[in-house]
Amino acid sequence: MQTISIIRRSVGYSAVVATLLAVATASIAFRYVTLEGPGTIDGQGFQFHSPVRGAKPPSGLGGNSRPYHLLAYRCEGLIVRNIDLLDCAYHSLRVIQSKRVHMDSIYIHNRVNGNNDGFHFISTQYLIISNCIVLSQDDACALFLFFESGVG
Repeated sequence: MQTISIIRRSVGYSAVVATLLAVATASIAFRYVTLEGPGTIDGQGFQFHSPVRGAKPPSGLGGNSRPYHLLAYRCEGLIVRNIDLLDCAYHSLRVIQSKRVHMDSIYIHNRVNGNNDGFHFISTQYLIISNCIVLSQDDACALFLFFESGVG
């Protein structure tokens, strides 16, 4: 099992990207990885919010191109615990077609943009969410099921 520890301080979005680059290629189909705090990840979602309707946001990215705090795809044995996630540009934690996922002791404050979900799960099996607080602009926890070959 691989554990990624968040340092006991608040880190900005670019620092988190740099920290997670070591496992970025593993974010697709990785097995038995833990992201563990204590710590805070500031997604700097205001950079992805347009101050005027129709204008581009400061980052130049908007709509469905906005980043997540964490995206996991076809993973197994993912554990995320004891972290604070603030002001994400899109969905804070998005998990797709994964198994044996455990989210514990997570604080999410995600109210900076439209469609700011806390947890967003698509075709995820054997999911545990415990001891979490979610303050979101949209869904605190969105659950979706899509059938594809070998999934569902």
